[in-house]
Amino acid sequence: MKKTDRTGILIADVKIRFLPPPPELRAVVETFWTLEGAEPSAEVESPRRVLPDGRPELIVHYGAPYRRHQAGAVEDDPRTFLFGQLSEPLDLAPRGAVRTVAARLRPAVLGRLTRTRASEFVGRPVPLDEVWDGSGAAWSQRLLECNSASEAVEVLSDQLRTLWPARSPSAVRTLDAAVLGIERHQGRQPIAALAVALGCSTRHLERLFRDHLGLGPKAFARVVRFQAALRAVEDPGASLIGQGAELALAFGFSDQAHLIREFRTFSGFAPAEYRRFHRANEPRARTLFSARSDPQVADDRAPGREA
Repeated sequence: MKKTDRTGILIADVKIRFLPPPPELRAVVETFWTLEGAEPSAEVESPRRVLPDGRPELIVHYGAPYRRHQAGAVEDDPRTFLFGQLSEPLDLAPRGAVRTVAARLRPAVLGRLTRTRASEFVGRPVPLDEVWDGSGAAWSQRLLECNSASEAVEVLSDQLRTLWPARSPSAVRTLDAAVLGIERHQGRQPIAALAVALGCSTRHLERLFRDHLGLGPKAFARVVRFQAALRAVEDPGASLIGQGAELALAFGFSDQAHLIREFRTFSGFAPAEYRRFHRANEPRARTLFSARSDPQVADDRAPGREA
């Protein structure tokens, strides 16, 4: 039985599995994941809310691609695509059997993988043949011909090894240090102070982030801070839940109104609304494409075929 919250978002019945990347790709891939779910009824789509989390994705749909509801528009996902950073929530609705394999990437790898400004991928899915001229179409075809999830992960891994540069320039290493600093401080460190600590200007840092990550450093820090607060709101044992002013102070928001504005920007809910939604729908309320997994053994059934 599917559940729904008062906004009308239905939560599809899906199973998510995780597979850790090989050691040589740990700087590129946070985790590989597979998603499988039953067909929805013909009368209703079942959207799931996807929240900004600072991670881009490489996604392959072996079942019916999702239908994307975003900024008032409705479009169908491509079969194979790259999705850059999100700066607002979107809703995805399955249109049939859900079978997906994907790579959840590290925050700041897109510029190096694509040789294109990462800001061009923000908030939209881009088919692989448009991301990588020439090789993208062949890679997409290889992925769609895979007979199992593990084979698809191998094809993804092989291409990522080919695309990833053997050595990163010093400027990009500065970016990696900046991302680490923002995440270590949960988005609360002033960007000017971060730039001083790294020995560069804020303008240089801004350019690095937009070229390689997609969002500017302040925007990325906002997403990181939101995610830290989100985890506290989702945690049933968190002592600050129900104490909005204390929650805002704990995560570096200027006041409770600031916390609520940021929550609405990135999730569509106020914190208390989101907590009620999450409690009513857990475990189905986990957002797609944003799981912070403890890697598990992937389900090795064919992603687009019967076992």
